[in-house]
Amino acid sequence: MTIGLTALSLVLAAALGIVANRLLSERRRLGAQLAEAESARAALQSELDGACSEVLDAERRDAANLRMVEAAERLRVEREWGELAGPGVDLPAAWDGSLGCVVANELEIIREVVGTPSTLEIAGEAAGAVPGDGYRLALSAEFLRAAARASDEMHVTIDGSVVVRASCETTPDLHELAAAVERGGADVVVEASSEGFKASLRFSHAAGT
Repeated sequence: MTIGLTALSLVLAAALGIVANRLLSERRRLGAQLAEAESARAALQSELDGACSEVLDAERRDAANLRMVEAAERLRVEREWGELAGPGVDLPAAWDGSLGCVVANELEIIREVVGTPSTLEIAGEAAGAVPGDGYRLALSAEFLRAAARASDEMHVTIDGSVVVRASCETTPDLHELAAAVERGGADVVVEASSEGFKASLRFSHAAGT
């Protein structure tokens, strides 16, 4: 009887040893998997941080580029107006970097240089639309110049887009301008009307939005 109990104890001890070894082995395996997963997570986080940093850097560069284009556009407007009105004469519309400001000043310059009279209507809050987006400011100025050269008179509306309703004898061909503004993130649509034509400069995205 004593021998039987001893043998049973030895068998149980051996079984417990096997189970303990298996548990230890499983623990080590799980530990290795956990360490591998943590390493992969850390690598993924590092890649994500790097990508976010690159995006932020790109956004900062884009913002800086837009400010530079706006500054260049302001210099152009002030120079052209100064040549027309004389040094030290304030702009017709005080500069605030908005689309409405640039269009108002450009129309006054056009009136003096091209000779095309115009009226301006700003719908809603569009006067302050896309502040600091120099590309849109520059594209709008070029669009108005091209439309003015083909017009006897213009009525300009700013409502997200820049729209010219003009009186003239023939509808102008603005294909070259359309190709140019497309590279800046916009498109030009020209439609014949009873009085002349309607031309719209629509911003699909900022050359930067």
